[in-house]
Amino acid sequence: MFPDREVAFHEAWVEASWGNFSGIYINGHPGVITVKEVEQARQTAIARPSERRGEFTPLETLRIDDRKAWGWTEKWWGDNGGLDYVAYRAVIPYDTITYAVEFLTGEPGLKSHPDSLRTIVASFAVGRVRWNMPLLVLAALAGLLALKAVWSRASHQPYDRSRNMKLVQIPVKGEAEEEAGTASEPGGDPAPPPAPPT
Repeated sequence: MFPDREVAFHEAWVEASWGNFSGIYINGHPGVITVKEVEQARQTAIARPSERRGEFTPLETLRIDDRKAWGWTEKWWGDNGGLDYVAYRAVIPYDTITYAVEFLTGEPGLKSHPDSLRTIVASFAVGRVRWNMPLLVLAALAGLLALKAVWSRASHQPYDRSRNMKLVQIPVKGEAEEEAGTASEPGGDPAPPPAPPT
């Protein structure tokens, strides 16, 4: 709509099926575009030479994303007199940027209801971050409970492990020698080694 203006943002969605084309184009232009400039863009589109016959509605004022915006509908007929495609173009000025949104379609279900294009374009909105405080509080509480459960489990884990351990008595050094048969006899002589098995 505004070929001479700088484009700071561009996004497009295009679908083509069974020979029908639909496209939504969004251009963000720095600065605020006035209603006078929007009307001039519409007049330029009307004066643009085309192989098809076009019909343009007057500029209308509407609310998009809670802001004052302007838009118009275009219908284009082919040589055979059939409706080739329909377009809705809208301009939404913000504080430092103006968005130009265009929806063109040749899809039969949409072009037979051109008001649906306006409805789709009017759903445009710039994303905002909104904090949901109750949800944040619940998430924080859930996090604290999970942390408490992990802490509780970690503090009881050594005790739980020790319950499953099998305790074995380790003999004192002197007792170990007696059991091995290396302890001295009461007379002072060492006991003879056991005889080998026969």
